[in-house]
Amino acid sequence: MIQVLTLPGIGNSGALHWQTLWENNNPGFQRVNQRDWDHPNCDEWAQGLEAAVVYSGHETILVAHSLACLVLARWAAGTRFSIRGALLVAVPDPSGTQFPAEALGFMPISKHTFDFPSLVVESGNDP
Repeated sequence: MIQVLTLPGIGNSGALHWQTLWENNNPGFQRVNQRDWDHPNCDEWAQGLEAAVVYSGHETILVAHSLACLVLARWAAGTRFSIRGALLVAVPDPSGTQFPAEALGFMPISKHTFDFPSLVVESGNDP
């Protein structure tokens, strides 16, 4: 059975965020929770993702938003575990002026090629 794990960005996803709405409408979707949503540490979040993927199994699809896209990339570069695929939405630029100062360890960006199918969704007006 396919397992969908949602990966929110900084601050978590609120009640009206699309990830939360997807979880509410799909009981099989599970959020990967992090210890500190307001002071993200890329390596710590990637370790949390690793534990969640190991638990959910090889038929996992990851749905990442914002900072979590960079976490997913870091995780993919270091894991030996395979997944079914990933959706990355609104990938941020850690060298950009809008990148949160409280987010630690997101540079350098992994240039590792994913070993699973993926789709990136971006917009031209999202900082």
